[in-house]
Amino acid sequence: MSVPTIEDQGGVVRFVEADDGARLRTASFPSRGAGEGQLLFLTGFSEFIEKHLETIADFQKRGFAVWTMDWRGQGLSDRALDNRDKGHVVDFKHFLDDLDIVLAETVPHRPLTLVGHSMGGHLALRLAHDRPARVARAVLIAPMIELVLPPFTHGFAHLAAIGLSMLGLDDHYIPGARDYGPWREVFEGNNLTSDRRRFMVAVEQVRANRALGISGPTYGWLRSAFRSMAEIRSYGYAEGINAPTLIVGAGRDSLVDTEAARALVHRLPYGRFAMIEEALHEILHERDDLRNRFWQRFDAFVAETGEDDGNEAQG
Repeated sequence: MSVPTIEDQGGVVRFVEADDGARLRTASFPSRGAGEGQLLFLTGFSEFIEKHLETIADFQKRGFAVWTMDWRGQGLSDRALDNRDKGHVVDFKHFLDDLDIVLAETVPHRPLTLVGHSMGGHLALRLAHDRPARVARAVLIAPMIELVLPPFTHGFAHLAAIGLSMLGLDDHYIPGARDYGPWREVFEGNNLTSDRRRFMVAVEQVRANRALGISGPTYGWLRSAFRSMAEIRSYGYAEGINAPTLIVGAGRDSLVDTEAARALVHRLPYGRFAMIEEALHEILHERDDLRNRFWQRFDAFVAETGEDDGNEAQG
């Protein structure tokens, strides 16, 4: 079957070079509506631009021109390891440095609507903190504030990731992760979405271009993720983010901790929280009724924050 392409939606692909020479794939899409908004969309771990073309089209119809990218180590951006299936990064700071390059070279120099999913939501929060002049408002969808792990194991998992990385296993898979294979294409029992058609979007894209896919994370990725999540949760960090921020949690999320995201909202000066109760982790790839609830909250938030700097936190 044919799969949708970036070009089908008027998208233009451009590669930019990071400070260390890594090539980063970016794409820009024109507005299809009456508005003149500028939106930066940040994808999650293991994702790639083509997976979100339906969502990008929804932004376009709402009057947004959209910019997005493949993170280093994902999609068609450069990868650090010979085994392309491993999701690896030395330090999450590299992601933020790459964002600075993309913002400087491809995105208009004006405040943006910032939208991020999962790991992209985590990095969107860091961008809003570090580059407040570039962010007019932020929408974080099932953001990675804390991972779902068995009770009382977060500290042990963090220390284990540090220790194993120091032992030279930085580029090894974490337990349970393995190379991409047919197991990644099984809809039944997945913890991402209850919508079979949207689940198959990413599957068909990777079948059409195997270079897009990656599998599980390495100890190096996990170590860096723990450190970055700890920074976000540290005292004073959230309190220093002044952009109006909407966090949308998934009620059936088994990958990131929805309650940790809810707790963070109350520390944001202009934060609010919405829950899509029946949704699994990938709200943007859920079935229509759940996805429509997200769009209702997104549209209301954009309308409310269009003229002012935000409102009091809600929970």
